[in-house]
Parts: sequence; C-alpha cells; structure tokens
Amino acid sequence: MKKLLILVAMSIIFTMTSCVDETPPEADLESKSNLMARNVAGFQWFPDVYEEYTTNPAYAQDLLDSYQEGTHTFVVFGQPDCSCEDSDGEMFAKVTKVLDEMGVTEDQYELYIASSINGAHPYENKFAINTLPAFFVLKNEVAVYSILDSVYQRVINNDTLNPTSLIMEAHLVDALKK
Repeated sequence: MKKLLILVAMSIIFTMTSCVDETPPEADLESKSNLMARNVAGFQWFPDVYEEYTTNPAYAQDLLDSYQEGTHTFVVFGQPDCSCEDSDGEMFAKVTKVLDEMGVTEDQYELYIASSINGAHPYENKFAINTLPAFFVLKNEVAVYSILDSVYQRVINNDTLNPTSLIMEAHLVDALKK
C-alpha cells in the first residue's frame, strides 16, 4: 500500500510539473495614451516620471537634424514595476518624452510591455533583448543602436558615465547618426 501511495504521489507531481508552461509571455504593444491614463498594470508611475522629466535642450537641434521620419523607428521595451527612483526603468518614460518633444509621431515608435528578456517579440530576427528596459533604434528596419547596451559598455570600459544619470538625448543623437 505504501508503494502504491508513493507511486500515486510521484505521478501527480510529474503531471503537475509537466503541464507548467515555462515560456515567457510575448511582449505586448502598448499605446502611450494607455500608459499616461494609468491603465496598464505595473506602470502607474509612468505619467509622473514622464511629466517630471525635463529634456536636455542642448541636444534639441542635433536630434531634429539627425532624425529622418520614415527612416528611423524607435522600439522601447519596458518591464512592469521597474520604476525605482533613478533606475533604468524610469528611462522607459524619459525616452518616450524625448521622442515626443522631438516631434516623433507615435507611429514612429513602439512601446512594448515585456515581463522577461526571453519573451517573444516582433523583432526577434533583428535583435536580442539583453536587459529590461531596452531601447533600440532602427534605420530602414535594421537595428543600428541599443541605448542601454551602449551605456553599459561605457561603464564596462571604465567610463565615468553613470547609467542612472545618463543623458538620454546624447545617446539618441549617436543612434540617429548611425
């Protein structure tokens, strides 16, 4: 009888663990208006960070001169609840504000909500997501720049740049000149 109970328990455990889908969910395209209206779970902070961020005017003309509507597309991935003060998560809202102030229309940037770097997304054949949030610039549908990867590379190379106080606009100018 004891062996039968052990066998039943093992088969229940096997059945339960084999039915678990461990595939991360696909990244969801989200509108800025939903984020601003606090309609997206885990992003209630977004409008506050967006409104509080002041873009750096020193880069305004370079951004406008370098941006080519129809040629450049911006793809931004954010993770729910990654909004600690001065965190990389806040960059999700900040880059959106910079794009808006550059005059980039919402059809030229895409905001995705991703719960994992391993989740499916529509650009899997163009680039891999190494961290969340993630910010990519595409030129003629080819990924030419990853903002956070570039920031982290500077840190690895002992650059004094602190990724939490990065000048987002400077990286966007670099990206648009690629």
